[in-house]
Amino acid sequence: MRATLVRLTLPTVIALTTAALGWWSVPIVGGIWGLLRLSERPVAVAAASGALAWGVLLLIMALTGPITEVADRVAGMFGLPGIALVLITLFLAAALAGSAAGLGDSLSAGPLARRAAPETGRGERP
Repeated sequence: MRATLVRLTLPTVIALTTAALGWWSVPIVGGIWGLLRLSERPVAVAAASGALAWGVLLLIMALTGPITEVADRVAGMFGLPGIALVLITLFLAAALAGSAAGLGDSLSAGPLARRAAPETGRGERP
């Protein structure tokens, strides 16, 4: 039950903050996710959540507006099919959330966390 709740919480938060604040909220939410370490693989979970969240936002836009026409026109400027632009968008969300979660994860397990850990008593020098 907890795992399902965790899996649904992060994409929901990413989608809502993106809709309210813009794309730059994705790495902020991903970084916080990595710092909190609420899952065993925070980078993979954040990357998948970012792609899922933006996929849902794109689906909502497709149902309410001419997103396929816009995607075809914009991607056409680069000589790509419209679906390529959608895939690049999903990859961007995954990269933003995943890389920020990796940074947050490494900061939470970094030198400061090692100093706060209790000594092992194995005769190791500080």
